[in-house]
Amino acid sequence: MSDSSKIKDAADALVALSESVPVYKDAVQPGAVEIGKALGTIGKAVNAALAPLRLVVWGYEQIEAYLTNRVSDELADVPPERIISPDLIIAGPAVEAMKFAGHKAVLREMYARLLARAMDSDTAPSAHPAFVEIIKQMTPDEAKAMRFVWKEEAVPLITVNAKHIEPDAKISLTSNVTERLRNFSLVGYLSSCEYPKLAPAYLDNLARLKLIDIRDLTFSDESKYEPLEAHDDLSELVDEIENTPEREVHFKRHVASITELGRQFCSICMSPPDM
Repeated sequence: MSDSSKIKDAADALVALSESVPVYKDAVQPGAVEIGKALGTIGKAVNAALAPLRLVVWGYEQIEAYLTNRVSDELADVPPERIISPDLIIAGPAVEAMKFAGHKAVLREMYARLLARAMDSDTAPSAHPAFVEIIKQMTPDEAKAMRFVWKEEAVPLITVNAKHIEPDAKISLTSNVTERLRNFSLVGYLSSCEYPKLAPAYLDNLARLKLIDIRDLTFSDESKYEPLEAHDDLSELVDEIENTPEREVHFKRHVASITELGRQFCSICMSPPDM
């Protein structure tokens, strides 16, 4: 057989195979077809879920229009001779961050106020570049909680522990303590957070950012802790511990207080709280 005949036979075979394969796959692999349909459905759902991003991601023109109005309001009482161009190490990251946070009213207000303080020669030295990064690492709820702590200076916290009890002597063994809920407070409710039950995590993050300090101190006025220890959010956990053999509930009391960095951050980035 000549080489040309071999090539023609091979080509014919490939054509025949290519024509038969789609029918074969549909016949013997219906699962693959269904998977393809499912992926198509998921893709449509993902596209639908991501579609709102086109609306919430701000462009520079939208940012400029907002900042022009908002910063002008912030500087309305500042003498014109004190208004300066903001340091680019603050203005640049702040404007960039607003692309993705502009739709969150609490956060965009903080960026605007930071820029306004950076444009006032009297307050510019206190407008630290790190404040942009701090805002970027905060949720709107955490900003509300921070403002509340700023107003109060210090707030009571409790940690809910389950302690082991010696069954005969009924002595609580401090060496055998299981922590069940750390840094519970009423901050989430008192600051009108959208998710008040997440306040313990909010306070942890604010402490990580060095805006607050959580210490094993207590208020001398013990009545400050009574609403926390009797709060409905703890009732289910308290009942669970008390109904567990050889366990008792123990509340450890703490204090969360604002740090000097936190006070400076709030004075620059937040409107003054109602005292």
